[in-house]
Amino acid sequence: MAKVPANVLVIFDEAYYEFSDIPFSGISFLSKNKPVIVLRTFSKAFGLAGLRVGFAVSHPDLINGLSRVRDPFNASVPALAGALAAWQDREYLQEIVNKNREERERLTATLISLGARVFPAHTNFIMVFFPEDGTKLGDDLLKAGIIVRPGNIFGYPDGIRITIGTREENDKLLDFLKKRYAV
Repeated sequence: MAKVPANVLVIFDEAYYEFSDIPFSGISFLSKNKPVIVLRTFSKAFGLAGLRVGFAVSHPDLINGLSRVRDPFNASVPALAGALAAWQDREYLQEIVNKNREERERLTATLISLGARVFPAHTNFIMVFFPEDGTKLGDDLLKAGIIVRPGNIFGYPDGIRITIGTREENDKLLDFLKKRYAV
């Protein structure tokens, strides 16, 4: 950030902020008079993806500029009420974050034991690499009722992106992979 020219706007996408164990936020640069906007969403940890609601944190001048170009009614009253309720229920948020961390760690350890490479993650998904085409693996998982994202759409043809699910959903995935990659 020290090397970013003063006339360059820096936008921090903090959609997965609540999941991270790293205590960093672009908000820390607001006090340094940097042109910064921090974006957050209620779609991930708060579980409100269908409501399409989030927020931006920045200097008042930048927020006023954003307000001038946004749609006048870009969030519905029910979406805002849901976001407010979710924001206020910090205990539930912490429960979700803890469950996600536990399942992410369990999945990662089991996948590594099956011979996979797993990118370290601080989100509600992991990127996993097996010694085969990720699209084929993704298709086979889909036939078994398990949805993953093939890595080729991210530039990793031998990878798959796995969203952390419930323990039961994750067990179904692991059972499939254990049969396929039993060592």
